[in-house]
Amino acid sequence: TVELIAKMMKHPGDSLIDQYLKNPKLDVKDIHAMVSDLLLAGVHTTSFTLAFALYHISNNQNVQNLMFDEAKKILPEINDEISQSAMNSQIPYTRAVLKETLRLNPISVGVGRICNKNIVLGGYQVPKDVRNFLLYEI
Repeated sequence: TVELIAKMMKHPGDSLIDQYLKNPKLDVKDIHAMVSDLLLAGVHTTSFTLAFALYHISNNQNVQNLMFDEAKKILPEINDEISQSAMNSQIPYTRAVLKETLRLNPISVGVGRICNKNIVLGGYQVPKDVRNFLLYEI
């Protein structure tokens, strides 16, 4: 991956997918899997987090009021644009709500994979086509 990033820095016009396609060590099936993972991970993690954030916020009127007050400060008119600096520094309560949502409902506790060949993991034989789930936390 570090080599891929170095190549991309030398050729800034190439996308990540372009770099994958130019890499002779990667099979088209592998590229398809990586692109699918990137797309689906983004969609699922965003919708999952948003759904839980809305759930928690909707159950607490005080939280709604505090977030609304912060929103009015950085967005006084409905058509105003929000600056990145405002998002980083002027909405500490809203950022705390998001962090608390992620603490209460983590996006993922691990990653699942299916072995494409027989391997040894931590001294254990894992046969081909067996589903594995690697936990980030317990």
